[in-house]
Amino acid sequence: AVAGTGRRAGGGGEEGAVEERRSLAVAAGDAHSVTVALEEPAVLEYAVSTAARTLPFTVSSASAVLARHVASPSGAAGRLELSAGEVCVTLDNSASWLRASHATLSLRCVAVGSAGAAA
Repeated sequence: AVAGTGRRAGGGGEEGAVEERRSLAVAAGDAHSVTVALEEPAVLEYAVSTAARTLPFTVSSASAVLARHVASPSGAAGRLELSAGEVCVTLDNSASWLRASHATLSLRCVAVGSAGAAA
């Protein structure tokens, strides 16, 4: 199974899928991380959009940064096939000295081999 910080997908979701959507305020000069534990290989789909301005974010494993993006009001997204373990999405507002950044983070994990993980 795939474990995560979100709720299990219900209704129309696939078996083994975990979905989460969060609205976040990242304080000026700060960063906010969300960690997802994958109990088996999975596809992680992620999207970040901001209310205004831009906000850099990374997707990383314990050993490496897997992806770097800059979110904007129009959004930034990606999809990674990952082995079991923890993956962390970090929204980085450390370059802003005066303003908090408001963002929406969407995560979806689907176990590799399930119907929803197909490319």
